[in-house]
Amino acid sequence: MCLVVAVSVVTGCRRSTTPGNAPARNAPPAATASAPATQLASAPAPVMVWESAGQLLLARGKAVLAGQLILAREALAETGRQAAGDPKILIHAADRALAVGNGPLAIDLFSRTSQLAPDNVDALMGLAMAQVSLNRYAQAIETYHRLLALRSTDTTVRFNLAVALSLTQQLDEAAAEYEQILQGDADHFRARYNLAVLRQAQGKFDDARSQYKLLLEHAEKLAPADAAAAWSGYGEVLVESGEVEQAFTAYSQAAKARPEDAAAWLNLANAARGTGRYGVAVAACKRAAKLEPLQAGVWARMGEVYLELHRATKDPRHLAEAVECWDLSLRINPRQDALRKLVDTYRATTSQPTQPAPGH
Repeated sequence: MCLVVAVSVVTGCRRSTTPGNAPARNAPPAATASAPATQLASAPAPVMVWESAGQLLLARGKAVLAGQLILAREALAETGRQAAGDPKILIHAADRALAVGNGPLAIDLFSRTSQLAPDNVDALMGLAMAQVSLNRYAQAIETYHRLLALRSTDTTVRFNLAVALSLTQQLDEAAAEYEQILQGDADHFRARYNLAVLRQAQGKFDDARSQYKLLLEHAEKLAPADAAAAWSGYGEVLVESGEVEQAFTAYSQAAKARPEDAAAWLNLANAARGTGRYGVAVAACKRAAKLEPLQAGVWARMGEVYLELHRATKDPRHLAEAVECWDLSLRINPRQDALRKLVDTYRATTSQPTQPAPGH
């Protein structure tokens, strides 16, 4: 079983938000870094090939950004000299530093502001965001706790604290924060989704199942990406519990909710294989290959399905189709030694020549 880890960026507006307001419902769910993904299988990341014109454009973009950073540092230094004791001006300067990617300077300015005005929410919000931008999650956790002491009902702050806790492997503490959010807002999708994924990571599958089922009670109200994520997570929990037939139904719903996602079709193919629905598995793999024709993993998975179909039917044509798919996978990514050995094992029983990669 291949697992995909989706690492979230700690989200939330830095500026003050109305206490109790949750992040936008249609935003992508943020999965914890330690959690297994809600997908059984996913194709490897696509290989990005830069053309010479693209490289030149990228180089020019970096040069412009470097120039902006230099100018920004000079301007910020002057601002600091002019208004070292004015919180509003310091926050403005810190915002500019964060906007141009100067995290250390932003942290310094936000920290100075919070020392001058310990209850300034904007300064603490900015400090937390700057700390997160540099992966200083332990520091961000302290800052979020300071914020919650001032705004205990702010779900955006609490949600970001929970994500930061999960990124530092404090899973029980993160779960407690998600649960507190849900006490005040039972329909907070991202909090419940993250709690389900987190419990799944801890091996607490009954709890994870309960959370996914609560999400899916109103699946028709969810954005397609959110519904697909919830159905996929539920499907994986069902697989872990040995309920393959129910998992097939869940993965079917995930693919229906997000038909443009190749991983959703691969998950459906896996579940279909587990229930003996080889025709559905082949069709799902073909759908994934149409979406991601240059993904070696897609073709490798399709070959596995054809091999199982050959074993079930004893039809040599399916073995030939398996070898053909594996050849395509190897043409895209030759660094698959185990797959190459598999091809060598079965090629002698087929008459199939090596195939060129799709699009070549």
